[in-house]
Amino acid sequence: MLRIGLVVLSGLCALAGSASAAPKLYYLAASSHEVALEGEFQRRLVLEQRFLNQYRLDTIRFNLGRAAAPFCKSETQPDFGLRVAVGSSFAVNEQRLAQDGFGFDDRLRVQHVIPGSSAQQAGLHSGDEIAAINGRATGIGSDGLRNFASATSSGSRLVLSIRRGSAAGISPQLFDAKLEAAEICRFDVELTDAESIGALTVGNHITVSKGMMWFANDSQLAFVLAHEFAHVLGDHGRLVQAGTAQMEVEPAADYVGLYIMARGGYDVSEGPAFFRRVAANFPQMISLSSSHPATPYRYVALMKAVEEIKTKIASRVALMPGPAQEASRTMQTALSLPQAP
Repeated sequence: MLRIGLVVLSGLCALAGSASAAPKLYYLAASSHEVALEGEFQRRLVLEQRFLNQYRLDTIRFNLGRAAAPFCKSETQPDFGLRVAVGSSFAVNEQRLAQDGFGFDDRLRVQHVIPGSSAQQAGLHSGDEIAAINGRATGIGSDGLRNFASATSSGSRLVLSIRRGSAAGISPQLFDAKLEAAEICRFDVELTDAESIGALTVGNHITVSKGMMWFANDSQLAFVLAHEFAHVLGDHGRLVQAGTAQMEVEPAADYVGLYIMARGGYDVSEGPAFFRRVAANFPQMISLSSSHPATPYRYVALMKAVEEIKTKIASRVALMPGPAQEASRTMQTALSLPQAP
């Protein structure tokens, strides 16, 4: 519709230009003060969207990391299901907005809490101040971040002293929250500001672009991230260096990723649906297959995997890749993954 509007406006200008008198333009002007206020509001929207993207990614990472934990051997880590921040966690040009608009100052605060996590069960909320960790003062600014990271990486239990809320004449609420960690795969997942639609794995470091967050719904994003997890679990980087074709490891990651997705409780039909969405928006991917299989191949192969998974669920068979009677062996030998206990 924007294109149609522009064409119509161009036609009007051409007609006006043919008249003898110069056209008079009329519009309602915005003052510099009004523009400044709106600019501040839009910058706040940028930060809000980043918070939302990080929340979505952290939630999916937590769910999939917990679902894939049986395949990670000793490469797991405790996760209590919350992200924390201080004012200096943000870019210099965003710190004032982070404090004025969202309350992030030099005190350690909860940025978000993941549904179903120990942090949620303990009653933590976004904005809560963490005053002490296991009975010791949290510290200010970056010291608080370091102390929190140390405490959460070295134990499965945590006691956080929480200070919540304050208003004129009203004292803040103080309470201790006892948390018990879930064991999840030790995957380093980073959200980038890239507007391109993509996800990439290097070693066990996975990056997901802002463009991908916009492009995929939650279940499709779960498939994308599970696909990247499968690359790490299968040590596919080493296989490619040893001579295995990229065209072979990609469908293997699709297949194993769909199982991780299923174990995480996501709708597996969104895995193949993701490739139809890719094809609809990037038609060249329907026939382009230089390093990755083309979208029709990936869709058809994944639909077969969807049916396999649904059959296993209906038959109460363990959700492990491969034929039901030899799923564990297939996982271990063909994809270089450990057997689940």
